[in-house]
Amino acid sequence: MSHWSEDTLGDVTFEVSHDWDPRSGSLETNKMLFGSEGGAVYTIDDDAGYIVYTDESSMAEFLDDDDRIGLNFQTARRFKTKPEREQYLELRGWPPNLGPGWRHPAY
Repeated sequence: MSHWSEDTLGDVTFEVSHDWDPRSGSLETNKMLFGSEGGAVYTIDDDAGYIVYTDESSMAEFLDDDDRIGLNFQTARRFKTKPEREQYLELRGWPPNLGPGWRHPAY
C-alpha cells in the first residue's frame, strides 16, 4: 500500500508518494514525457488520479551506498484532474505534450 502526503507547487495541490508502484497504473495510459541522463518523467492515468512519475534512479549508480541512504529516486505525484496535472507540468517547465527526445533547456 502506498503512502501519500500533500504538497503544492504554485497554486496546484497534489499528493506525493515515494513507494507507489508504477505498474499499478494502466499500461495503456503510461507515456514517457521525456528522458534525460538522470532518468525520465512519465505521465500515467490511474484509477486513483492523474500521475506524474519521475524516475531518477540512474543517478543512484554515481553515489556510494552510504550516500544513497534516505534519498528517494522515484516519486509519484497524483492529481485529481488532468488540467491540474498539466498546470503542474507547465510550472516545472515540462510542457505536457513533449516526447522522449525532448531536453529541458536548463540541462
